[in-house]
Amino acid sequence: MDDTVRVLVVDDEQPVRVTLKEVLSREGYDVLTASAAGKLYR
Repeated sequence: MDDTVRVLVVDDEQPVRVTLKEVLSREGYDVLTASAAGKLYR
């Protein structure tokens, strides 16, 4: 069983997404990012 927690970061500002992904990844999270909620459905 995979105990890795998956986190979704949605923000319209790319630097915010990049920073959060880097920090959370270092903490062991599997991070997905999107610039808008609508992009999640594509």
